[in-house]
Amino acid sequence: MTHFIQHNPPRLLTMLIASVVIPVTLSLGLIGYLGIDWLENQTEQRMREDIELISRSLKEPLNQAIRTNQPELIQQSLNSAFAFGRIYGAHIYGRNGQLLAGSGAGVQRFSEQRGEALATLDATGDGYAALGSDPIHVYFMPLTTAGGRFAGLLQLTRHPDEFRDTLSTIRTTGAAMLGGIALLLALIVMLGHRFAIGAPLRRLERSMQSAGDHELGYRVTGSGPREIVNLSKGINTMLMQIESSRKLAAVGELSAGIAHQLGTPLSVLDGRAQQLLRRTDLDDHQRSSLEAMRAETRRIADIVQRLMAFARSMPLQPTLMRLSTAADHAIERMSHAPEAKNVTLHKHLIEGDPPIKIDGERLEEAICNLLLNAFQAAPNGNVYIATAKKAEGVTLRIEDDGPGISKEDQEKIFSPFFTRKPVGIGTGLGLAVAYGTLRAHGGRIRLIQGSLPGACFELWLPTNPARK
Repeated sequence: MTHFIQHNPPRLLTMLIASVVIPVTLSLGLIGYLGIDWLENQTEQRMREDIELISRSLKEPLNQAIRTNQPELIQQSLNSAFAFGRIYGAHIYGRNGQLLAGSGAGVQRFSEQRGEALATLDATGDGYAALGSDPIHVYFMPLTTAGGRFAGLLQLTRHPDEFRDTLSTIRTTGAAMLGGIALLLALIVMLGHRFAIGAPLRRLERSMQSAGDHELGYRVTGSGPREIVNLSKGINTMLMQIESSRKLAAVGELSAGIAHQLGTPLSVLDGRAQQLLRRTDLDDHQRSSLEAMRAETRRIADIVQRLMAFARSMPLQPTLMRLSTAADHAIERMSHAPEAKNVTLHKHLIEGDPPIKIDGERLEEAICNLLLNAFQAAPNGNVYIATAKKAEGVTLRIEDDGPGISKEDQEKIFSPFFTRKPVGIGTGLGLAVAYGTLRAHGGRIRLIQGSLPGACFELWLPTNPARK
């Protein structure tokens, strides 16, 4: 026995949140993080450029003050640095690192950095340093004597706390907004799922439950997105096919019983009529009546044979045969039919079509039924029969230039016993038998628009039918 493990699949809403809301939220968060990081880097670069410009603007006045040994001018130049509004500390150190003059923050905190600057900077260089995780930024610039020798070191200090506080506020606000966006997206997805997807899917679910409860006449009303509408149409087609199959099965059982019950009485009637015809004392009227009785008996027997052909559920006896060969055999059989006497048959059968596994006898019978219908629809007209290769199969078309089939009848033509022919001309089983035969082969038969004004039936058979 095969055991199936029943899984509990996630709901569609959960999958939408997991596949849409979360990825979109993470993407927005990543974009925001990268944007803030880029903004921080750009701002720090701007801060570095600003402090360099300030240092260069102070260099000449300070060099001049050092060369002329004017401490007041040195202090005045340093104080002017604060006029830019971006400096927190301005200091000058001598050759040995001693403080010569200064104002603001930074005098006690950078002894190691000043030592490195004094050791690495020459009279023509400058440098910029950030103290690890400390948010304070320091810019060093050498000062020179009149002969161009190293005379001292200018140190400008910036503290970007205001900018970092702004970035922190942006990050906090961005995180809150991101959370709000995630909730809003989740709400939108939930509402969209409920009204645009959930409701149509619930109708589909109810329809499938109704079908499971044998309410095959129930049909889904197409609404919602196009995909769900198409799915609804597909389910309706499936329900119609199931309903048709069940009706065909029920009619088939009824037909088999009727055929079995009528077979013996018909044989008895025909035998008695033959016995009476052997008598020599019959007048012409009696003999004519008996002949008419036999003709009607044969017609009933023909109907019984069709009922048996429709009802039989014997498995196919497939052999390798070309569809064009089966069509040729059917054409040969129907060429002697009285209905073919005044009809012009145009045959366009391809050569070299691939052999396929078919039950030749039953398929020829289906083709004969279609040809007979075409002959009867165009008694003095034209009938075309053609085969063609198509994707994964072969097709056969039979069309006529008769009056065609009305739209109101097109949905009923494959139903058993449906016919518009006069009483005594048709049984309404020909197309039903053809339909059942094609389905048994894994193929299909359908009414399509042909090149002639009449009916056009297309048979399709797969090149490699699925094993059942």
